[in-house]
Amino acid sequence: MRSLLGSSILLLLSVCCQAQEFWGHTLPPNWTAEEHWPTGEVNCTSGTYKLQEGQKQTYVVGVHAPAGIQTAWREFNLTFEVYLNEVVGKRWDPPIEFKMAVTDDPLTDWIDKREEVDFMYSDTGIYSCVATEVGAKPLGTTVARLSARGKEHELDEFAGTMTVLASNHEIETIADLKGKIIGAQAFSDFAGAQAQFYSMVRNNVDFKTDPKQVIFTENNEDTILGVLDGRWDVGFVRTGQVERTIDPSTGKIIDPALLKVISPHIHVMDNGDLFPFLHSTPAFPEWPFSAKKTVNADVSEEVMLAILSFRKHYQVGKSIDTCRKAAGNDRERDLCETQPPVYFDPRARCDTTRDLAELALKAGTAGFHAGFRSAKSHFSVRTMQQDAGFIVGDDNGDWRCERADTLYDGIFCPGGHYKVPESDFDKQCDLIGSPCPEGYNCYCGPCIKAFEVSLYQLTDHNTNSTNRDSGCAKMSLCGAGAEQGDELVFRAYDNRQRANATVLALLHIGEDLIELNGLLVEPFLYEFRFSYNQVGIVILEVFFDEVQIPESPVRVQIVSRNCEADFPGKGMAPNAIGDCQCSDDTYDLGSRCLPNGTMAIIISSVSLVVAFVLGSLLLNHRRKKNDEVWHVNDEDLEFGNPVEVIGQGAFGVVLLAHYRGTKVAIKRVIPSSDRRNRMSGSVVSFGSGSGKRYGASGGNLGDLESGNRSGSIDVTAVVDDDSASSASDGLRVLDDLTRAEQKSALQRFLPFRDRSSTNASSRHTLRILGMFSQAEGSVSAKRSMFELFCPACDEARHRRSEFVTEMRMLSRLRHPCITTVMGAVMTGREPTMVMEYMENGSLYDLLRNETVYTGGDIIIQIVRDVAQGLRFLHASKPPILHRDLKAKNILIDSRFRAKVADFGLAAKTKNQRGLSGTPFWMAPEYLLQKVAYNPACDIYSFGMILYEIYSRKSPYDGENPRKILRKVCDPRVNHRPAIPATCPDKMREIMKKCWNGKSAIRPAAEDLDMLFADMSSNDVEPLIEEGNTRIRTEVASGDMLYKVFPRKVADQIKVGKKVEPESHEMVTVFFSDIVGFTDISRQLSPVKVCSMLDRLYIAFDALANKHEVFKVETIGDAWVGVTNLEGNQDDSHVRRIADFAVDAVIAAGEVWIDEDEPGLGCVHIRVGFHSGNVVSNVIGSLNPRYGLFGDTMNTASRMESNSASDRIHCSNVSAKLLREQAPEFPIRRRGKIAVKGKGSMTTYWIGGQTLDESKRSDGFDRSQRSSEPAVTFKKEGAEARSSLVGQVSSPTPSKSGKRRIKKGRRPSSSSISMDGTVRRKIRSLIPGTPTSRERKRKESFTEKKNLQFSSGGFSSIASSIDEADEELYQQTYEELKQPEKSSEMFPAPTDDFEPLKNNS
Repeated sequence: MRSLLGSSILLLLSVCCQAQEFWGHTLPPNWTAEEHWPTGEVNCTSGTYKLQEGQKQTYVVGVHAPAGIQTAWREFNLTFEVYLNEVVGKRWDPPIEFKMAVTDDPLTDWIDKREEVDFMYSDTGIYSCVATEVGAKPLGTTVARLSARGKEHELDEFAGTMTVLASNHEIETIADLKGKIIGAQAFSDFAGAQAQFYSMVRNNVDFKTDPKQVIFTENNEDTILGVLDGRWDVGFVRTGQVERTIDPSTGKIIDPALLKVISPHIHVMDNGDLFPFLHSTPAFPEWPFSAKKTVNADVSEEVMLAILSFRKHYQVGKSIDTCRKAAGNDRERDLCETQPPVYFDPRARCDTTRDLAELALKAGTAGFHAGFRSAKSHFSVRTMQQDAGFIVGDDNGDWRCERADTLYDGIFCPGGHYKVPESDFDKQCDLIGSPCPEGYNCYCGPCIKAFEVSLYQLTDHNTNSTNRDSGCAKMSLCGAGAEQGDELVFRAYDNRQRANATVLALLHIGEDLIELNGLLVEPFLYEFRFSYNQVGIVILEVFFDEVQIPESPVRVQIVSRNCEADFPGKGMAPNAIGDCQCSDDTYDLGSRCLPNGTMAIIISSVSLVVAFVLGSLLLNHRRKKNDEVWHVNDEDLEFGNPVEVIGQGAFGVVLLAHYRGTKVAIKRVIPSSDRRNRMSGSVVSFGSGSGKRYGASGGNLGDLESGNRSGSIDVTAVVDDDSASSASDGLRVLDDLTRAEQKSALQRFLPFRDRSSTNASSRHTLRILGMFSQAEGSVSAKRSMFELFCPACDEARHRRSEFVTEMRMLSRLRHPCITTVMGAVMTGREPTMVMEYMENGSLYDLLRNETVYTGGDIIIQIVRDVAQGLRFLHASKPPILHRDLKAKNILIDSRFRAKVADFGLAAKTKNQRGLSGTPFWMAPEYLLQKVAYNPACDIYSFGMILYEIYSRKSPYDGENPRKILRKVCDPRVNHRPAIPATCPDKMREIMKKCWNGKSAIRPAAEDLDMLFADMSSNDVEPLIEEGNTRIRTEVASGDMLYKVFPRKVADQIKVGKKVEPESHEMVTVFFSDIVGFTDISRQLSPVKVCSMLDRLYIAFDALANKHEVFKVETIGDAWVGVTNLEGNQDDSHVRRIADFAVDAVIAAGEVWIDEDEPGLGCVHIRVGFHSGNVVSNVIGSLNPRYGLFGDTMNTASRMESNSASDRIHCSNVSAKLLREQAPEFPIRRRGKIAVKGKGSMTTYWIGGQTLDESKRSDGFDRSQRSSEPAVTFKKEGAEARSSLVGQVSSPTPSKSGKRRIKKGRRPSSSSISMDGTVRRKIRSLIPGTPTSRERKRKESFTEKKNLQFSSGGFSSIASSIDEADEELYQQTYEELKQPEKSSEMFPAPTDDFEPLKNNS
């Protein structure tokens, strides 16, 4: 019968599979039941078991109900009663029955009371306890259905979450839970309490002692709602609870965005997907369905198969439900109600029926699950419970879960802690002002840290009758002790709370032993009293019930009697038994005791004072003699005529001079008196520094960009003192002053000679450029009188004294890698320093000189030199710290040897409140002002120098200092600049170690020196960037030929064939050149001309790729291109050239002639093209050149030379072809013109009307440029074509089409004299500058100028232009300077920060 039934089912299914379909879903054409179901599974529902004698007929399924009895019955009755009875019960003859028993206390009912249950469905933690104590085996793991972000997930894992309000920024990590109120499900609930408690333990947060209060709600929804309404700070629930919690006020699901999960984890599930819910604990297996080991094996196996097949039935039921919902007519509805399960899911089990599938769907929907999967391991759960103390072992090796009838009994305290008395347990929350809400269970600090017995001395300062949480440790000096003869009172509190204990104390005094009985003064509190009249240590032992306590014995100190307190002013001392009397070495004068040695001490003191005075005078004399070694006579310094300014220091310009025939750099090291009132008192600077270039060989006047790096610069100071806020504010180029005027202006700033001198040499040795202070006697009478009566208040004298101290140190430093300080000029009020002259300027200048390639040979020598210099400084006793190490303070000599500079000046801020140095180069622990500056901070700065070497730019170039410094100082972010791609691996590792956030990991200077000594130039050679790598690869493979030659020519060259001349019937040739290029070349240096051409041709090359124009060559300022070389552009070659020409004119109008002088305007070009035939060929064998030849080339060149500024000119032939290929293109007849070598020709203008001269009368059409893009590519037709040229805006051309530039003079947009900082600031604010240009200028400004508040800030002009930037830097600096605000700006330091200590 079974065989016949199976054959009938197979035949029916085979026929139906070929004829029916379900909503576009059909079974495979050759589908058969035999292939779908393996052999033996076709008749999987057939067969029954005979009920054996003595076998149970009713089996109880115990269900854990954490959400309540009714809820559990509603959710799981269909699964564990109806479904099991239907699928498993009917397999027995007679049928067996499954009944569900629900409990909210499974540990008590299933383990302690041993209630009869055969199968159990509980949370993961309860199962672990049952399996541990009773024994059970898992049959399957629940696959829960949960929704997250609009998507339903089927999950066999869950985790615990710690949820707080999204607006609560005080709690971000588990460590922040200390002192907070926690809401949890129940103490025994796994996902609502225990998993979170375990995570707290793993993060060194004790869940019993660290929170302020823990409240158990017994309801997950109430836990979430309590967080929302502020009843507690954080809620502990399982994943998915937030997404299904209903707001009782609205009846809708709460908005998950109102909450956030702290310390979120990332978990990858078995299928490779990320766990879809944020969670704070590790993930654990979902609820298991298990059976006791006593259950019949056949029943247990059938139940396991039934729950594992539940998911297949559920999926078919879901498909049937989907069919019904999608049915749109009666026929479709009939199909949904009549088709067998296999039509809805070809993978359906053979025993799935429509009724069984719909039952599984209802059961899964009610229980929020999609079935079960094979059982997962619960080893991680058991391990967690043991580690957290929820499962404990006894002396017999048996393990059991901790549980109790009351919350107090369930609390177990960690080692070294003791539980408060039960009578005080409920009062703890009231004592801290946080009473337990009605209807909840709570605890507040149930454990206190204390000894087993707290033993302490009762004194006048310690009158606390019960001192449970403190006491004396074993063998410690207990209490404050006592004087000879005083009574001592000791108390002992029994934290173990032993009832009726016998307490005894033994007092060891020398050879004597005294026994003291403890007096009970309060419950569990005992007292001992005794006294002793001899000085010494007394040993006190304490016994409880004849057992010595762990804290015993302790020491008690007896000190000498204070006779001075009892007999003031008499000089008495105690004797051995505590009586006050005059000692043997004194005389008793009745009123006082006079020591014998008093007179000897007086005589010795006078002798020492005299010796000290004489020694000080001698030392001062010798010091002055030694100072003469480094004192420089101002008469020995010779300056050039004109004076050559070689750089900009922190307090003024740096000058080149000759000292005894040797070139030296002269710089001021103390701010001038007229500027100190405007200084902020700190040398903190942002960005890359102020640009100290006193080692530069050129005439770079700080931030003034003259473009002349090899000659001298004529400079003067503004005569009006009121307008000169600083030395650099008063500088300007003296192109328009006579020599007499220059001398007259410069004599106002003679640094160390009498201004009245008329000697020619004296006039030439200048009080220069505001670099030095006013002559003595020029200070106000008010200031002079103040300093006369208060010499210590004279700031200038204090600075001068500091400088002398530094010079004594600097003059002794001699090392090849340290910039030599030759001396100082001390004449006048403010001294100046004479330093070794470094021809190649600073490393900063070298790295930004694009004409200098810094290869491995140069880099290895530089880093070795810097490391050796730092090693020398740090090896000093005490170490000499640089404090401002960066590329600008590394100077390069003529042999490219590096020397460390400015280390002495950086160290002089030891008495200032703020930081010293440049923040982007500062170590994070020093920025936070939690440690004193130390050698590791210099190593951090060295790491930034390595970054500068390979990136050739400053760290965090153009970024906001406030935001960046937050990330740098935050140990969780540990932000650093991105390591340049050119940095080799060895240098990359060194760089990372140097700027490591933990100072202990950074190498010492000695380590760096030895490390670089073992490295070669190959180890530090900059790597080839990705673009260059691609080019090299193309060259090596021959692909580069296709960028230089047409494909046909490149193919011939690649295989070694000789290229033969080739005729091209019709091409269009493009010519362009720069208007006024001769004048531009005369005005600018060659380097800047090359830079301009490079920027222009890069833009042209990009456009050529866009329009498929082949670049033939560039000759000076001429760019030549051609289309249709290969004959594949016959119908578009003129249009492509015309489009390219329009874009080229626009692109040229966006290229600055000189990026550093926007006043010179942008580039203007002339364009011309002609169409005709040409011959191409490769000429020469050494550096072969591809060229085009023929009259077409000459004509195209003539079209360009006869064009006009920003105009496109073409021949009649090209104009006719353009009308055919692009009829919409605007073409205007120019008429007949005389063309050299061609006679009279009819030519045409392309691209619309000429530029509107009136809009650019001031040289800049800035309003148009700022309001509209240069090209609107989305316009179509003639309107777009005609508007292209009109949108190009640039400096006004003259009537002849050429820019007017007066020979020999630099154009200036303003007659106001200002320094480079102000000039670039103004340029960056010129309206209409293209967005990319504005950004680049602003970034360059941030990098190069680095607003330095120590120099007095901007001039009045600059501050009125952009106060926002200055306020941002000033605000950040002030916060850095003030420790109380620094803690708000930066996070607290981590443990690796060293404690603040004095450091010389």
